Amino acid sequence: MFKNYLATALRNLGRNKSYAAINIFGLALGITCSLVIFLVVKFELSFDAFHTRKDQIYRINTHVVFNGQDNALPNVPFPFIEAMRNDIPQLEEATMINYVGGGMVSITRDGQEPVRYQEENGIAYVEPRFFSMFDYTWLHGNPQSSLTEPRSVVLTETQAIKYFNDKAPIGKVLRLNNTYDLKVTGILKDFPANTDFPFTVLISDATLKEVFSEENRTNWINLNYYTQGFIVLPKNVTTNTLAAQLKTFAAKHMGAEAARSISYVLQPLSTIHFDDQYGNYTGRVVAKETIWALALVGVFLIITACINFVNLATAQAIKRAKEIGVRKVLGSSRSQLFWQFIWETSLITFFAMLVSVGLTILALPSLREILDLEIYFTPLQDPVVIAYMGAILLAVSFLSGFYPALILSGFNPIQALKSKFATHSTGSLSLRRGLVVVQFCISQVLIIGTIVVASQMEYFRTKSLGYDKEAVLTVPLASTQDLNFETMRSELMSHPGVAKVSFSNLSISSTGRSRTGFSYARNGAVEDFITDVKFGDEQYLELYKLKLLAGRNYLKGDTIKEVVVNEALIRQLGFKSPDEAIGQRISLYGQVNIPIVGVVEDFHVTSLREGIEPCILATYNRTYRTINIKLNTVQLKEAIAHVEKVWTKQYPENIFRYEFLDQTVASFYRNEQRTSSLFKLFAGIAIFIGCLGLFGLIAFITTQKTKEVGIRKVLGASTAQISLLFFKEFAVLVILAFLVAAPIAYYLMNSWLENFQYSIPLGAGIFLVAIAVSLLIAGITVSYQSIKAALANPIKSLRNE
Repeated sequence: MFKNYLATALRNLGRNKSYAAINIFGLALGITCSLVIFLVVKFELSFDAFHTRKDQIYRINTHVVFNGQDNALPNVPFPFIEAMRNDIPQLEEATMINYVGGGMVSITRDGQEPVRYQEENGIAYVEPRFFSMFDYTWLHGNPQSSLTEPRSVVLTETQAIKYFNDKAPIGKVLRLNNTYDLKVTGILKDFPANTDFPFTVLISDATLKEVFSEENRTNWINLNYYTQGFIVLPKNVTTNTLAAQLKTFAAKHMGAEAARSISYVLQPLSTIHFDDQYGNYTGRVVAKETIWALALVGVFLIITACINFVNLATAQAIKRAKEIGVRKVLGSSRSQLFWQFIWETSLITFFAMLVSVGLTILALPSLREILDLEIYFTPLQDPVVIAYMGAILLAVSFLSGFYPALILSGFNPIQALKSKFATHSTGSLSLRRGLVVVQFCISQVLIIGTIVVASQMEYFRTKSLGYDKEAVLTVPLASTQDLNFETMRSELMSHPGVAKVSFSNLSISSTGRSRTGFSYARNGAVEDFITDVKFGDEQYLELYKLKLLAGRNYLKGDTIKEVVVNEALIRQLGFKSPDEAIGQRISLYGQVNIPIVGVVEDFHVTSLREGIEPCILATYNRTYRTINIKLNTVQLKEAIAHVEKVWTKQYPENIFRYEFLDQTVASFYRNEQRTSSLFKLFAGIAIFIGCLGLFGLIAFITTQKTKEVGIRKVLGASTAQISLLFFKEFAVLVILAFLVAAPIAYYLMNSWLENFQYSIPLGAGIFLVAIAVSLLIAGITVSYQSIKAALANPIKSLRNE
């Protein structure tokens, strides 16, 4: 029986090659999208799930209440973990990680000049306990002894080959930041891509005694992003119980007064990849809502492809009427015919699956680049992917084949042999129209989403940030020891391509922020506030063209003598106008009575996701780590070469790096750019699949209305009038789809825009463009079949009764 089903299915597909090709390609597109989305979702949900004790590992996050504001930080003080292990015995399995991220590594080979590598990330200080809590594979060395001594380092395999061209360079030495010689004592297998611990150079925690001063290592107040604490929670201890214990523990070491404003939240390892509140070491957080939304898009695209199949299959039913009539006359039962068509659908789905495998393999390299994800398609090595493909094969075969098989197997043999049967015999036309509405509803949601995301990206690109970011180069200073800022400024400005130079702690807008507390006396009481701080020399405001609203720029100086503030800060202090703030005095970093000499217009120090915070600007050359350089665009290349020459002269043992400020700002929106690319891709595919379904429906309707068209032509209807008749019918379907899609898209995209403090309005124009695009696509799709029907000879159309 199976052999007969297979042979019949192959013959039918061979006789209807265009029908088979459209169905196979339509299904293949839907399956490919679903498969790619499955790989992405599977990858995102797998982060750090390979650790044996993943369900017991927690990060200790600190919440500090300051001036009524809860500040959530993923850090603990430097001495916290060691003291906790001593004071709370059941928490002996705890470790501290200090992730410094970047640094310069120098390798000396056979007395030659050192080879230098500037690492942007991957450098961390860890304890041996780290490897008893987290699962990583040791290739050489061991977790018990390799990181016990100061100045010892463990490398990942790729890093070892990069530095020493050797998979096991045990005993060899590398130099970090031209300061510390570190001996290689172990080699680890590369950390997997699905981890939020992107470590490649792991230095012994004991080395920190040389890096941090005794004052820093015993400081219980200071919290920095480097120091994070992780514990293995005993099975008989709850997170709430432990949080209460830690509160008491903090009071013991910090004092009751300091501990009163501090609390601790234990965060499961499994949530770190998805929680934007605390972040992670990779700086890449993906909300679970985003993952499920992506999965839903995959389901929608599969449904769209199945609807397309149903419409084409039922449209094809008329051509197979005689075949079905003959089969029934020769004794075939309805159930046999039903399963015949189900097997035929399964065969088409199988071929579509083969095509989708090829498309997935071809698409993944580009998608890896777009999404910046290490996703690979290796079904033979991954039973989960095989199971998913099998489930998709069964589900699509049933969803696509059930309704057409039910309709085809139900034909009356006598009417089928005479080619006379009612429209309802080939399935409900209203159902098929409803399916097209569903298809275009999905397509229009994606079209609206694409327009919104693209518009928001354009808004990011064009919105004024309150400062000049064009042709501004930011260059990190390797060190400020023995650096004469004025001499370096003069040397840099000796080239005509360099317009202005300023030194600062950070560029005006960056992922890094410096925040601190300050106090101000008002209404007879001293109040404390939180603010961003930007330290820069007297050229800083002028270089970035910050607009002074009142007062003047601060004067040249090495330390904080006077400050300029933004509008947000004077609002925080309760002033009604910028002029009122001039001459007022604040206390900052223990210095009292520092005068406010100027107020600048608000500017964005971070991305447009966040609102503008209060900000203080002042001079303080001990903090300067960045050169801000305004270039003349006509001599850009020569100016950069000159900057590199001057910088290298000052730091001959370091690697010159730079970044344009507009590139830095653009990097804030990398995730949104990926979202935009995905929307465009999936919207295009959904529209294409929907058009195939529409093509199937118009083919069916034109066949059903052959005689009607003939009569209209005999009565004088023009080709244009008949074409318009068909288009109006489909325009109604598109408009119905829009009425359903518009509120859904509004809700979804409005929720997405709420992630940004500054966003575009969801105006009527976006929705009008979407419906216009949909109508245009529908018009192009139906035009071929409708014009073909309109041009048909009416005599031939009316001859058959």
